[in-house]
Amino acid sequence: MSTPIPFTARRIPHTATHNRLVSGTRQLLASAISLYLLALVIHLVLRLVLEDRFRLLAVANLITPFYFLPLVVVIPLALVAGMRRIALAAGILALVGVIAYGPRFVPRTTLAAGDTTLNIASWNVYRRNAKVDEIIQWIHGQDADVVLLQEVPRLQIEHIMSGIEAYYPYSYVREPSDGGMIALSRLPILHAESFALSDVNRLQQRIVLDMQGRQIVVYNIHLANPIPPRDVPAYRREAPLLVHLIASYDDKQRDVEVEMLLNRIADEQQPLIVAGDFNLSDQSAQYQVVTNQLRDSFAEVGIGLGGTWPATDTRGLPPFVPPLLRLDYVWHSPDWTSLNAAVGHAPGSDHFSVSATLALSP
Repeated sequence: MSTPIPFTARRIPHTATHNRLVSGTRQLLASAISLYLLALVIHLVLRLVLEDRFRLLAVANLITPFYFLPLVVVIPLALVAGMRRIALAAGILALVGVIAYGPRFVPRTTLAAGDTTLNIASWNVYRRNAKVDEIIQWIHGQDADVVLLQEVPRLQIEHIMSGIEAYYPYSYVREPSDGGMIALSRLPILHAESFALSDVNRLQQRIVLDMQGRQIVVYNIHLANPIPPRDVPAYRREAPLLVHLIASYDDKQRDVEVEMLLNRIADEQQPLIVAGDFNLSDQSAQYQVVTNQLRDSFAEVGIGLGGTWPATDTRGLPPFVPPLLRLDYVWHSPDWTSLNAAVGHAPGSDHFSVSATLALSP
């Protein structure tokens, strides 16, 4: 008759297996977190040194703020798991993120302005937007002095204009085949013209307005798409959005147009506003080039990251995905002071709209 194995002896193998499992899980977790932290550091260094010189890096730079989000989970997880060095490294990177992007979430105040203020709204309507009546309602709801529209459905322009002419007695309309450009104003338009920044993209608009006896210049801009749809093979266009973005991204033409635009507005003498869809992320190197000459109203007084693309309902993305890129802007010359700036959802478009209240210096 064999002697029974004591209960405690039977538990030892199980305890050893459990300990090995815990240790293995902890090592796997530490490796995963370390890999993420290393990748974040490498990205930040490459972004600082190489900027947007390579396509993959340029695409990666577009959503840099979102790379810090996992740290919200990583830091407490590392602390609970007793990984103090990893938690410290994650904390340092979190501090970098807070310094870089934290101020954007702090409300900012401006000096009180006089009576000479202008409310302006800009929106890429999207050339396939079929919600014409809602577009008209949106325009009415802005109650803006100036409304700038890009990529308006060409066949719907007449309908849209008939729905808003009582609210905006002054307008300037262009009807290119890839979407109309419309400038609407409650202020008298003294001069209006269209001009090209390149021979491969749509015409832009420049209008001169009479604002209480003072001339101001407003540009309605839609720069070249860095994902040019006409030059992309069909198999790429049908690919998932992220795959399509990485495979097709090319910002060279847009950068040429940015340079041409800045050269043009350098000669403007009157108070200046430049607004529209720039197809330019505020995370790209070219954004800094623009800020050397113009002021970004949302960067001055807006709250948050200010993403305007993509709108999830139009692009078929999950509803919890925010607009990742800020492509639409209201820029201005030093003659103006930004009092308010906001991003708003707009019907049927893959872009959110932008608006700003600007005060004109005496």
